[in-house]
Amino acid sequence: LKIVNMVLKETLRLYPPALFINRTVTRDVKLGKLDIPAGTQLNLPIIDIHHDVDIWGANADEFDPLRFADGKSYHLGAYFPLGLALPSVLGRILRWLRQSWRLQWSSSGLRLMSHRPMFMRR
Repeated sequence: LKIVNMVLKETLRLYPPALFINRTVTRDVKLGKLDIPAGTQLNLPIIDIHHDVDIWGANADEFDPLRFADGKSYHLGAYFPLGLALPSVLGRILRWLRQSWRLQWSSSGLRLMSHRPMFMRR
């Protein structure tokens, strides 16, 4: 599962499902030398951030699952393939589990079969 997790993270880094995330600044913010007033619309280019050599190194465009080895993680602002908002956390976890599950089943050679619903009585 560890290798599947690393491969999935690296795949989503290189090929995120969304290319941009749009956000509205809710209060005045100073970001380095940049002043961002409340109400400003921000368009965060996920694909550009995920391929930035300053964050990911000279091989940023190469498939390298080992960049997520040993539990290594990156700042939320550097890696966010499935969104940023807190309400998306549950959805992010569920999508992650679904992708991980699909990848495991597809590589295992096992076949999924449907079954009638099961109910438990009290």
